[in-house]
Amino acid sequence: MKGGEPNDKRVGSARRRRGPRRGIWIGVFAAACAAVLLTAAEPSGSWDLGGEGRFGMGYRDNVALSAAAAEGSALWRSELELYAFRLAPGPSSSANAMLYGEDTRYLSAESADKEQFFFGQAEWQTAAERPWRFGASGELLYLDQTLDASASEYDLRRVHARGVGAALTPQIARRLGQDWRLTARFRASRQWYREPLDDYWELGPALGVEWTLNSRNTLSLECRLRRRSYDTRNRVSREGFLVPGTSLAYARPEAELSWRRRMGRRRQWDLRLACRFERNEDNGSGYFNYNRFLGRARLRWRPDAKWECSLRLSAGHYDYDWQPARFDASEPRWKADVSIEAEVRRRIARRVSAYARFVHEQSFSNQPLDEYTMNEATAGVGFEF
Repeated sequence: MKGGEPNDKRVGSARRRRGPRRGIWIGVFAAACAAVLLTAAEPSGSWDLGGEGRFGMGYRDNVALSAAAAEGSALWRSELELYAFRLAPGPSSSANAMLYGEDTRYLSAESADKEQFFFGQAEWQTAAERPWRFGASGELLYLDQTLDASASEYDLRRVHARGVGAALTPQIARRLGQDWRLTARFRASRQWYREPLDDYWELGPALGVEWTLNSRNTLSLECRLRRRSYDTRNRVSREGFLVPGTSLAYARPEAELSWRRRMGRRRQWDLRLACRFERNEDNGSGYFNYNRFLGRARLRWRPDAKWECSLRLSAGHYDYDWQPARFDASEPRWKADVSIEAEVRRRIARRVSAYARFVHEQSFSNQPLDEYTMNEATAGVGFEF
């Protein structure tokens, strides 16, 4: 990455250009592993297969998430969601898989012509009625999107990221009576990016506890410890200068408390709340050390079989230990972000529905280049199959 010797940088660039291609082969291998996970379930069980395709048009007023020169554009978006799951009371194991793809085409923007996102996941678990439950999940990811990378990158704000990722997560769970469940998992993930972002490994365990208060309320707490190691990215001194010949890594402990409540006679209301604390520490001067506080809420309302309304809120705040907001080092940097998403769906035929969606994102900071605002409105139709 930046700050290395010129020859090293050229070698790193050539290696990273091969990264996504290598990632495709890793993805094929992971898909084969996912197929093994799915076939591990007993063949006598019943499978449920289905999906939905959605097509819509809309407008985004800041395609590149720019701080100073927002560029708007009309857009066309295609979405595809496929799922397969096997869940029956008799078999000794269950399996499920899902694939989600999104393709956005901007009709008049010069800063970007398209964005794409694809995510696939497969999971296998032993039966839920047993005290001990074993399982594993695999994930695949491809993205070609504009992202806000300012929180953990050096001298980068919003970047158009292109890359692939793969993850494997084995886990073990133990029921304690009817109301408590303990879960331990270990996640190993790998990301391959094109420049200016760097490839990295992220490894770490997680331990969680879930408490079912009653049929309508569930509380859960999960603690995670992850280490992210970059391939070629350099450390940064406390004064903000790159240190050539070094390798950057982050230690990232996290704790998240969540609550789910189902409300109404027919449980047509579904409320989920979560709060998370994250600590980021680098292996160098501490330039990237920060505390992050994050809150999320999701409310879904299904009054009948035709209507569905949902609202998602998210707010986060970064407090850096001593990374300066400006070159004069007058005060430490801070950054906050807010996201709001509202969607209404209406079934207009047996397998056809119409939807309208609004998204608002905003970033606040004492570093002006970190700030931006984005609004997007879309509407379209969905077809189930």
